[in-house]
Amino acid sequence: MGKKIVLIILAVVVIGAAGFVVWDKVLNTEQKDNKPVTEKDTKEEQNDLEEPENDDYKEAYLKVIDETEKEYPEEEIKYDLIYFNDDDIPDLVLGHEGFWVSLYIYDNGEVYYPVEQWGYGAGGNAGYDYYEKKGVIANCNADMAGLIMSEVTSILNDRFTFDTFIATEKGADLDPNDPEYEELSKKVKEELDSYGGYYLDDHKISKEDYDKALKDFPVLENLGDSKFLYGTKSLEEIKEELK
Repeated sequence: MGKKIVLIILAVVVIGAAGFVVWDKVLNTEQKDNKPVTEKDTKEEQNDLEEPENDDYKEAYLKVIDETEKEYPEEEIKYDLIYFNDDDIPDLVLGHEGFWVSLYIYDNGEVYYPVEQWGYGAGGNAGYDYYEKKGVIANCNADMAGLIMSEVTSILNDRFTFDTFIATEKGADLDPNDPEYEELSKKVKEELDSYGGYYLDDHKISKEDYDKALKDFPVLENLGDSKFLYGTKSLEEIKEELK
């Protein structure tokens, strides 16, 4: 009788141990299947989610285009996609050729417009040049039929606005033999005294400070060739490109 009890107890112990092993394997399997998401996994999943969003700029630009067409139904607006700032997403330029131009930049789900209907073609401004992937615009403004010239350099910052440098100087030598030489010289001097000089973001500074400030923008080194900032494509062409 005593031997039977001992055998029964041993059987229970063996069965219990085997059951524990099986249950332990089940638990370990569940923990492995529900392991915490590592940083690497998170980045991989984010990348998988972000890839389809790379074309979101197209829908955003199409909305801008539709609104522009509604606002200016009588004007022939021209469009283009350029690379103004240093990323892989194209930027939208549009405008009424010879009158004004605008620039839209898509970044992280938002559309910015650092250039909003900048006028040209009159007032001594022939237009705007930009440097591809540099975020820089340059233009000249002329006054008094070119006797006074302002060189303007606009540098895109991380707020999607511009740091603007303006240097205004006498842009053409006056002819001493001109009968109006004295009068023109006086006018040029008065104009330069009133608004001429060197500016950074509308603050007048010395030439020394102007030159020093320019050096703080390494993007201005090796700019390369510039391109004219304007649209070249029709409404139908730009919509086809943004499909």
